[in-house]
Amino acid sequence: KRQSLTPKAIIHQKYGGKACYKVEEVLDSSGNMCPGLAIPDKGPCLYRCTLNLPDVTVVSDTCKKKKDAEQSAAQKAIDKLGVHFKEYNPTSKEAWEDMAGRLTFLFSNEFLSSPHPLSGHFRAALSRDSHFNGFIPVSVIAIYDAKIGNICKCINPAAASNSALLMSFVRRAAKLTDSIVVPDGQLSLKRRDPYPSEVLSSVRNESHLSGSISTEVICIPSSLEKIAVSSCLSITENTYYLDVIARELGAVEASDVLISRPIGKASSDMRIYSSAPNRNLMEQLSQMEEDITSSGPLNLRASYLASQHIYGDAILASFGYSWNSSCFVHQPTSLKSYYR
Repeated sequence: KRQSLTPKAIIHQKYGGKACYKVEEVLDSSGNMCPGLAIPDKGPCLYRCTLNLPDVTVVSDTCKKKKDAEQSAAQKAIDKLGVHFKEYNPTSKEAWEDMAGRLTFLFSNEFLSSPHPLSGHFRAALSRDSHFNGFIPVSVIAIYDAKIGNICKCINPAAASNSALLMSFVRRAAKLTDSIVVPDGQLSLKRRDPYPSEVLSSVRNESHLSGSISTEVICIPSSLEKIAVSSCLSITENTYYLDVIARELGAVEASDVLISRPIGKASSDMRIYSSAPNRNLMEQLSQMEEDITSSGPLNLRASYLASQHIYGDAILASFGYSWNSSCFVHQPTSLKSYYR
């Protein structure tokens, strides 16, 4: 059963980043006193939220939790503005058409220069070597674009926890477009027509990595008889970091890598990276639309961290691209953080 949208989600659907929430602590003015002492009895912390929108500013009720105050403010704004929302509940045909349309937009000139974590991958792919130049791993699109993920879940809810199924849906939808190349035997996509030179010039001035970096990652073997160990990955300028991770996993290139959901906070860049299913298995999955797992043993430790099935050896690392700029973001991942 599909969950109803929260008031904050409805406001985000209409206003996006234009909605500004400001939460402040409210002093309890009940005036309670400790018995026999002229000392105010401090009650629990209470919160009030002010929500600023382009059309109106509202103040929430006083709540015991910050998140409840935000939801209260959002609900008041909905009531005041009479905001209506349309729940996304497409037919199968509409879902496939919507996903094909979304993919077409992702490979557009406009998206390449937009501030989005996924567009950072598109720009980095334009610096990849030889025949991989410009190819975007399907796993990247499936994981980093929320709209694609939501459409896939409408087609088959199992896609929420099955990365391979999610990837097969993206490949299938890409074949419905005229602007995207879907190569056989490769889990990646490429724009059919080259980007205009002026577009390429503008994004090439935004280097996705300044100089070279070396950062700590954790290698998690699938065998419980082997311990997790720290390793150092070196990523040079104009090198796509997923190609480096692929080689560390013993794979050929970036499209051979599966990426987990974020570990910890939703805004976290820490994820589990593992080898993708072989291409023949992916084709079976695309046709059968079932939960087929990749070859190799289940990695219990990585699966526990990611809260989803991870197969084969894996790498725990913190890499990604920022919403606010074209910068490549990376943080060392130590054994201390792994065991925490």
